[in-house]
Amino acid sequence: MRSACSGLALDVANASTASGANVQMYVVNGTAAQTWKFSTQKSSLSNGLYTISSALDSDYVLDVAGG
Repeated sequence: MRSACSGLALDVANASTASGANVQMYVVNGTAAQTWKFSTQKSSLSNGLYTISSALDSDYVLDVAGG
């Protein structure tokens, strides 16, 4: 994922696979730390629900701290 304004990519800091790893905007470098997979979620809620997982480890997904 890239910012339309800055051109920077969403990046897992230090390519960490630790739980709670920081995600940052970073210069595009084409590594797995900047590769993401969008998967639709089956739910009784309305359409538009996705899980966004990292190519570093598909068990790790984006989450909002405290959210």
